[in-house]
Order: sequence, then C-alpha cells, then structure tokens
Amino acid sequence: MLLKSSNLNRLKLYLAYSPPRLWQALGADGSRLLRWTHRPQGLWRTAPTQWVIDRSQCLYRCLDFSHVPRAQRGQALAMKVSSLSAYRTPEYHAVWRGGHALLWMWDRQVRQALAQDMADAPRRYRCLPESLLQSPVEAVASPVLRLIQVMHGYDLQVWKQGVLLLSLHFREPPSLQQIRFATRGLAGLEVTTVPEVQRFEYLQAPWAAAGGPGDRAWERWVPHGLAAALVLGGTMEITQGVLSWSGMRELQSEHAQLVKDIEPLLDARSRTQRAVAQSQELQRRMQAIPTQIELMKRVAELLPPDSRLTTWRFDGRELALLINTTNMDPRFFVQRLQDEGHFHDVRVEPSPRGDGLQLAMSLN
Repeated sequence: MLLKSSNLNRLKLYLAYSPPRLWQALGADGSRLLRWTHRPQGLWRTAPTQWVIDRSQCLYRCLDFSHVPRAQRGQALAMKVSSLSAYRTPEYHAVWRGGHALLWMWDRQVRQALAQDMADAPRRYRCLPESLLQSPVEAVASPVLRLIQVMHGYDLQVWKQGVLLLSLHFREPPSLQQIRFATRGLAGLEVTTVPEVQRFEYLQAPWAAAGGPGDRAWERWVPHGLAAALVLGGTMEITQGVLSWSGMRELQSEHAQLVKDIEPLLDARSRTQRAVAQSQELQRRMQAIPTQIELMKRVAELLPPDSRLTTWRFDGRELALLINTTNMDPRFFVQRLQDEGHFHDVRVEPSPRGDGLQLAMSLN
C-alpha cells in the first residue's frame, strides 16, 4: 500500500509540473481526433497549451537554403511551403540548423475544424509536431538511421551533424526493402538490416524552437530607419525655419532635397507591394494543384511491397497508373485507396499484357 501511495504522489507531482497538452491524431476508424493528454493543472493553468500534431498528420521535408542569402531565407521558405505541401491551407513549424530548414507541415482547415468541435478548446496554444517532443540525435559526422515508435505508427529518421535529413511515417514497421528505397538518395548510408525499434519518453518542452534562419533581421530595416531619420531631421529643420524667417530659403531648398530623396523609397515600396501581390496569387494557384511527389509517396505506401510501378499519368484531377504485382485482387486496391481518404472512384482492371493491374482514380 505504501508503494502504491508513493507512485500516486509521483503521478500527481508529474501532472502538476507538466505543461497542458492537446493531441491531434487519426483514430483507428480513420476519423480525426483531438484529446487532452495533460490537462492544465497547478502552475500550468495560465501557460499556453502544447497543441501536438501527431506524426501521422505531418509531412516532413529537410530543405537546404545554404545558397540563399541569410536575410532572404525566411521569405524563401514561406514561398517554398506552398509548392511542397499537399494541403490547400498549410500550417508549418520550421527549425533552422545553419542553412537547413527542418520543416513539418499539416492541414490548417482540419485543425480549425477540430477546435470548433471541442467544448473546452484552449484560448492560448502553440502547435508543435510530435517529433519535437522526442530526443534528437547528437551532432555526428556520419549518418545515423533510427526507427522510432511514435504515438500512432513508426517514424524512420536519418540524422547527420544535428540535421534531420529524412523523416518518413509508416503505419506498420517498414521492411528492409522499404527502408532501402526510402534512403537510396542519401550518401554515406548503407542499410543492411532493419534498425531496432526505439521508444522515447516525450519531452516536456520541444528540443528546438521555431525561429528565423539566423539572419540579421535588422539589416532589412536599415533603409527604413535611415528614411525615418531623414524625415525626422527634415521636420526639425522645418520647425526651425518657421521660427527663423531669414533661413526660409535655405529650408525650402533642404525640403526639396528631402522630397527628392524620399521618392525612390516610395517607388521601391510600391514595387514591393506589387511583388507581394503577385507572389500571393502564385501561391494561391500552386496550392490548388497537389504535387506529384506527394501523390507518388501516398500511393507507394498503399501498394503491396512487391509492387513495381511501370507507368504514371496525372492530369491534375485524375490519376492513372500501371503496376506489376502478384496481388491481383481488385477489391484489395479499391479498399486501400478509397479508405486512405484522398482518392475516390477507384477503378481496377487487368493490364493488357496480363502481368499486372491498371489503376485509375479521382482526387478528392
């Protein structure tokens, strides 16, 4: 009885000093769920809630911006997100490691819909991908491959010098063939066996915070500061000129020079506004079209391990492909693809040569 009481006290103490945490995941029946894993208690009642996006609900990319000037990396990342994400309204969390951006993306519409349906949704929160609550790999020169059991499924990761180069989610433990296929483009990594599955206790705080790419943001504000100082100096000269009639002509000359100096700044501001509007329009148009890389990843995870893709055709709404496989049961493919949630009207027919299947489907 004493041992049970001690364990209970430890649990109460842990909950009292654990940050409030909401978990957004996918249920066994395919429905999206939002539940408390730690409710606000003790000193944490006024703290922002950790809104954790389950690894199965995130898309991960490691982007190299080493060739982009430091002051422009944040803007370059924002423009890149719209072309990489499969969501029409993506949200993302980016962690910078030198010139690399570790990027997790998820669907904003899904998260907002879950918040509206939740009776006790928190007012203050910050969204975090599940991966940031698991211990990272120390910075080592050679690539490190590990397989982590996450809340729902498995996360295959490759780390090198403190940078998460690869992170792929699997519903079931991946086979050696799947791991080799996923890591085939990484230099210096040779996979001979399936790594042992690891399980980590979740951290109370993320191991890295979202922030700028290490650029010196103040450099972008130098022209604006100079312009403000110039305007302020001109205003002071005007005040002095009003008090001194004898210096009026000199004041008028200085004022004219000031206007002349400000005109290029105003012109640059107008060009910037037009560029921003064009960029937003381009992002809107790109968000309406899913990327074929993401489609191929989704389909590859749903096909049997022995499948081999021979042809691929995608016109923006309709997807058709031809595969070689020993599994010739059409019902298997129809159920797998339609249950995935992104495809409907799946049609399966034998290939003309009889060595595989033709699949056609529409995107939701």
